[in-house]
Amino acid sequence: MKSLIAAFFIGLIIWSCTKAPETKSLSEQNPAMPGFDLVGSDPAAVQLADSIMHAMGGRENWDKTRFISWTFFGRRDLVWDKYDGRVRIESQPDSTVYLVNVNTGEGRVKIKDTEITEADSLKKLLNKAKSIWINDSYWLVMPFKLKDSGVTLKYMGEDTLKNQRFNTLVLTFSQVGDTPQNKYKLYVDIKDKLIRYWAFYADASQPAANFIRPWDNYQRYGSILLSGDRSDKGGPNYVKNIEETDLLQALRISGHRCLELIHAIPEEKADYRYAEGKWTIRELLCHMIDAERIFAYRALRFARNDKTPLAGFDENQYAPETNASGRSLQKLAAELAHLRSSTIDMFEGFTPEMLNRRG
Repeated sequence: MKSLIAAFFIGLIIWSCTKAPETKSLSEQNPAMPGFDLVGSDPAAVQLADSIMHAMGGRENWDKTRFISWTFFGRRDLVWDKYDGRVRIESQPDSTVYLVNVNTGEGRVKIKDTEITEADSLKKLLNKAKSIWINDSYWLVMPFKLKDSGVTLKYMGEDTLKNQRFNTLVLTFSQVGDTPQNKYKLYVDIKDKLIRYWAFYADASQPAANFIRPWDNYQRYGSILLSGDRSDKGGPNYVKNIEETDLLQALRISGHRCLELIHAIPEEKADYRYAEGKWTIRELLCHMIDAERIFAYRALRFARNDKTPLAGFDENQYAPETNASGRSLQKLAAELAHLRSSTIDMFEGFTPEMLNRRG
């Protein structure tokens, strides 16, 4: 009986000394960035911004998201490393590729395979690249930036749009970005707290919006929601969250997924092209194989600290010389599988120092 009483009191002591896990408020989960105008923003607006962040997946998951890629209006392809600030932008209309660190302003630019090295020209182009990133990323990740530096939030009550009732939130800016005179009005779903429309004002003082566009078709990317492929065909599409940050694991997973896709394509579809003058599926696979070989070789040169300048290659000149039409999908798949295995073997031999080298 004494043992039973002792056990009871020990259990009671443990229970009384164990604190229940603390639940942070939405505001505590979503701290404002330095420079956010908390004084000028009203409490209802801040509360709504925190609810939006929570509905999108939460601040913690947003902070953990590292790589995002997307296409902007079909004109530019972007890949963004949120951790390091590195951005790759490929602009289709002017055949320009920008590699820019938006935190430091450093980078490289190529126009039609010619690298720009003249200092003033390079600086202007890198500034342009950062402006492109500011604009194009805002069209994708604006809901995660409501409490950013220089932002003031105002709750404007409920409003009707497209025969629906929404909570409305207005964003204005001070000494931030390229166009601090802009204003946005967000139409937020009353129930799920997701932004459904956004209105853009080129000047905060103007009475009418320049446009009102949908912010819809939310999809889950990793642990967050993003809006792409919107119903008005505008803004970001082909959105991807590149979740895997372990290089070898990413190579294995992407190789496996690619092979699964190839094996699912009937041989009779191998010569399909989506438009006249575009590559067939066979030609696309040949290009992937060529590109992996070339970029793996470049990685080897960097790893070996070889300072010799690397030559470029024109994929459009390579494509007619691949004998793609004479190769089956299964043969190409097998070649790609062997090549990826070789690439993984090579990267497994690289030290952390080698992996951090650049050229």
